[in-house]
Amino acid sequence: MLPFVSPFNSFSVTTEHPVLCVKRQWIKGNRISSSKCDWLHVNRKILLSTKPDYVKAIDLEIGDYLIFVVNKTVKDDKFFTKELMRLLGYYLSEGYVVANNGVVAFAFNKNEKDTIYEVGSLIYKLTGKQAKERIRGNVSEVYVCSRKLASLVSELCGCGARNKTISERILSLPFDKQWEMIETYHIGDGNKYRRRPKDTETYRIITTSRNLAIQVQEILARGGIFASIRKIFKTNCKIDGRILKNSEQYLISYKLEKYHNFVKNGKGYFLVPIKSIRNKKYIGEVYNFQVASKPNSYLVKGFAVHNCGAAIATSSMVTELVKGKTIEEALKVSNSAVAEALGGLPKIKMHCSVLAEEALKSAIDDYLKKKGKK
Repeated sequence: MLPFVSPFNSFSVTTEHPVLCVKRQWIKGNRISSSKCDWLHVNRKILLSTKPDYVKAIDLEIGDYLIFVVNKTVKDDKFFTKELMRLLGYYLSEGYVVANNGVVAFAFNKNEKDTIYEVGSLIYKLTGKQAKERIRGNVSEVYVCSRKLASLVSELCGCGARNKTISERILSLPFDKQWEMIETYHIGDGNKYRRRPKDTETYRIITTSRNLAIQVQEILARGGIFASIRKIFKTNCKIDGRILKNSEQYLISYKLEKYHNFVKNGKGYFLVPIKSIRNKKYIGEVYNFQVASKPNSYLVKGFAVHNCGAAIATSSMVTELVKGKTIEEALKVSNSAVAEALGGLPKIKMHCSVLAEEALKSAIDDYLKKKGKK
């Protein structure tokens, strides 16, 4: 299932999986935008007032809106000052730890005078030490000897370009603090462009870290900005004549001002239209990811998906079948009994009854161990 504007967020589910969405047919006042576009434009207010619901994947159509959920948890921490957040942004883009974890360094083009000055100033405010600079060709390396700072940036943002990540402490901060980090990250590793002269600017950041790309998308969503991620493969890249290894990279794109956008910002979520749906045969084991707590849903690439309908039914039925039974009797409940009680299951869904039987026996086993009877 391919969402509009962000290919990276494509995901696969079984035909029976319920997906949280708003179907176009639920929305009053649909109209065709033009003879050249089969996308149905809708009234924003009507769309946002339409309550999302779970629909089986097999019943979804191109143009239906998927629900991209925004993490609304906010936990402020005074430790994360404006200066620290801005330095972390520079570290995510151009920073690294060297000298046996004793030095934090940043690499910029030597002509990026304002950026070099700000990094040096931030280092001084945070450590009380003057940063040093050395020029190698067109590269200016700004560095400071500080094991404390090296340990801090490693803990909060990881080490190595492919392993850069953002700690959970930062992911729950208020957006205005997170934005300081995103802003300097973009300065260090991003650019802006206009597809057409009258278009609003598109901001782009590139990274080799898959996790970092996902986390940046999550942070921007908290600020009401839906970012697209595109996976690209770089080959034959050179820096100062030096050939670099081929690598997978992730291009994050977003706009701060956007008109005529297809993606709509709801309350706590984005509505993202489906661009294409592709059916494919799958041969192999199917694992059911089951969430016990209500509303029994989870996220797949940011989109809300419910427990498989067959899994919910088999779990509920096994609960009914063991009511009033002894432990010995409950242990005799088989997956075939569960399927039969439901009036039968399709062959492709029989594994759900097996999972229900296994879950029951595991729960009984755990109970007996806690009681010291096993």
